[in-house]
Amino acid sequence: MTGGAGFSKQAEQSLKNNHALGKIRKKLKFPDQSRSGKNANMKDLTDSISFRFQRKARINSFKWVFFCFLILLILLMIIFS
Repeated sequence: MTGGAGFSKQAEQSLKNNHALGKIRKKLKFPDQSRSGKNANMKDLTDSISFRFQRKARINSFKWVFFCFLILLILLMIIFS
């Protein structure tokens, strides 16, 4: 059920209008981003490097917290068993 003939005709006309509008508008082009250092700008490179170092520091701190929690859990199991 489409809700009547009027609804179907309106949907078809809307589709045609949107398609025609897509032909008129200019296509949006994104600037090519370099995955290597050849075409990248310096700000993007420094942001990327700092993000990687921050992520590495967070992972290392999480490892230490997990390791301490594991040792504490083992000690509690030894004490209460």
